[in-house]
Amino acid sequence: MDNNQLITMTETFRTQLSTLIRLSKALLEQQLTRYGVAITARQFTILVQLDKKPLTIKQLGEVFSIEPPSLIPIIDTLERHELVNRVQDKQDRRKKNVELTDKGAQLIQHMHQHIDQNPIAIAFATMGAAKSRQLNELLAELVHHLQVEHQRQHD
Repeated sequence: MDNNQLITMTETFRTQLSTLIRLSKALLEQQLTRYGVAITARQFTILVQLDKKPLTIKQLGEVFSIEPPSLIPIIDTLERHELVNRVQDKQDRRKKNVELTDKGAQLIQHMHQHIDQNPIAIAFATMGAAKSRQLNELLAELVHHLQVEHQRQHD
């Protein structure tokens, strides 16, 4: 690709990504509000990650490319909503893991049970499995490259 193509691709991508993030966030937060939970889309995505396994704040920061000090208020809010707890690590008593509570797990289960109302899921169903899988794989690859470059610039 020449420089003009790179410029066009980069700026088009940024515009589309910005729109995608704004719409995705707004639609998810509308769903959460309808369920009676006053948390942000970012807070919900953290819950989804914790549903896989408990993580430390440092590990969460690595997953989301967020500095740990910026994560602490987010985790505090999730704790106030009784969706997560900080629990001492069984192998290393110096560490505290953040883990889902039963209420947090129920919220995720509710959202999954109503996946047919999720606009992204509806779009994926319309696009088909192959295109949806390809999109997710390409985005994962792009995220990896951006994380590597971000780390390189901070070292």
